[in-house]
Amino acid sequence: MKKFILLLLIASTALSYAKECTLKWSGFPFDQNGNFLSECKPRVLYSWIDSIDTINKKDYKWPFRRKKAIFFHRTPLATSIYGDFSYRVKLKENVRYKLVPWNEAHYKCLYPEEEKKYTVYVNQDKNGFSEYVLCSSGPVESWSFGLKAHLKEMKNEFSSIKKYGAKNVDGFLNPNKSKYACDSCFQGYSIHDARNDGSEDTILKSIERMERVVGQEVGGVYDLSDGKFYTSGVKLGEHFQSK
Repeated sequence: MKKFILLLLIASTALSYAKECTLKWSGFPFDQNGNFLSECKPRVLYSWIDSIDTINKKDYKWPFRRKKAIFFHRTPLATSIYGDFSYRVKLKENVRYKLVPWNEAHYKCLYPEEEKKYTVYVNQDKNGFSEYVLCSSGPVESWSFGLKAHLKEMKNEFSSIKKYGAKNVDGFLNPNKSKYACDSCFQGYSIHDARNDGSEDTILKSIERMERVVGQEVGGVYDLSDGKFYTSGVKLGEHFQSK
């Protein structure tokens, strides 16, 4: 019964790894022994920016902060404790995932290695909490911001966490209170280097900001395969397909 409930939780949230994945800890796509499980690799990742005004529309291919490394999580709400505005990245099917020691993935971006053009680096601590680092736009198929489907993913995740608890909704935050205890944080969990307080109020404000942007109808999908920005049509549907 517990296994059935867990599968329902996974299906109801914004998680984007394959449905066949049954790994029961937060270190996707690697298990506790560092073994790669291809059926658990995330196809969609989320990151954060200060506001949509910081997106460089003259360079939609790689329009974010001018740092070599950009950090991601598997769910949009987890990004709320780092920055004000969530954006969504869909990865190419053939990207590789490389497990690196905790807090060392960004060093990969300092060197002109060929692998970073097709590799997602996975920072993973001993408790299984994973964050993902891209060093270039190479692994990206498309990315989006300010769309209704993204807002729906955020609301679905929030509802699932409220109903079942963060520990039972994989991907939000590390469910290890002994290391990341936070009395004021959403469901009592947080991350040690979070910029915001991680409270439920912070999470709700992130959702409200997305609602305002969606209302302005300025969002869309940038497809790196053809280099075009789409505000409607089939490309939006393709971007929100996890497989």
